[in-house]
Amino acid sequence: MKTLHKHIFPVFLTLLFLVSCEKEISFHRNDIPDQLQMNGLLTVGDTVHYVHLAVSRAMLVEKITDGSVRCLVNGRQVAEGTAITYEAASDEREEDMIIYNPSGTPAKRMRQTSFAFRADFAPGDVVRIEAEANGGRYKAWSEVTVPDAPEIALKDTSSTFERGYYLKQNMKLRLRGKDSAGERNLYRIDRVRRNVTTTFHSRDAQWDSTDPDNVTWIEHTRVEKHSDKMWIDLGTDPILTEGMTVDELDLLGTSTNTYCVYSDHLFDGNDYDISFSVEWYNAPPSAGLFEKWRMESELAVRVMGITAAEYAYLKALDLYQNLGDDTVFAEPASFPDNVEGGLGFIGIANPVTITIPLPPVEHEESGDEGIYY
Repeated sequence: MKTLHKHIFPVFLTLLFLVSCEKEISFHRNDIPDQLQMNGLLTVGDTVHYVHLAVSRAMLVEKITDGSVRCLVNGRQVAEGTAITYEAASDEREEDMIIYNPSGTPAKRMRQTSFAFRADFAPGDVVRIEAEANGGRYKAWSEVTVPDAPEIALKDTSSTFERGYYLKQNMKLRLRGKDSAGERNLYRIDRVRRNVTTTFHSRDAQWDSTDPDNVTWIEHTRVEKHSDKMWIDLGTDPILTEGMTVDELDLLGTSTNTYCVYSDHLFDGNDYDISFSVEWYNAPPSAGLFEKWRMESELAVRVMGITAAEYAYLKALDLYQNLGDDTVFAEPASFPDNVEGGLGFIGIANPVTITIPLPPVEHEESGDEGIYY
């Protein structure tokens, strides 16, 4: 495991540098008093933002009895949160917020109370989230400065195909970004979605009861829309894999950067290219039920500018989840904690979305050949 440790320790040194002014959530401690746990990953441009509260004890997380959340921007209150049900808290970025209490146990979402609010953020805004719970017994707050959105666009794509009952397509995307000089910039490929609109055609036969040879065909058309979140394969891109070699990636696996974050330390102040791949099947979910259909789709790639604290949080979470049993974690692990008066993490990211139209796919059944392209 020498190669593994060689890269883990520099990553931790980087995290320590990035969050040197932040608190840390230390695990496996029983001397921590009960306190309010506040978490949320907010995104510029989202219609609704979510913040989640719970009471953190040394060995468990409890649901609050009552609470409130306020959002202030540049010192002025702009919103007050409304408590919502667990099912209604559909913030997509919450899949990243696997929150731990000091015992290292993840807090299940049903033990957290979610608050929703509407607010607009701009780069440079100082956003303050204030919360209290259980009749004012617990109070906490966090301040985050909104980062800039990245300057990035599509450079080119290339595709390979695997023919089968459905055609499997693998697309490699190369993005060209521009980094601002003289400042520390952190980024994340947040997600790639394939947005699909499919038009299905079918027909039914209608026979004349008085003349069996007289058949009328009735045409039917139906339109379906769906969106798929794609798994991102980082491959061996030097920026997205922290400069590791192919041999080292074989040892660690290419999924160690689970949250697809990257820094500008390899290209500070310069243009840069990053490459990654996604794949999908060129057939709609209902393909086998229709004789003829046409599928139109696009890829939507969302890249974010993130804060140093969020970068460090996601890197620490990634390492903890993937390498928790390794000896490098013999000492208690810790996460960045930017909540005052309690514990947790509040992040704000600023995204840009790149839309890539895909060629339409058409299909029409012919004899007994099956569904091929």
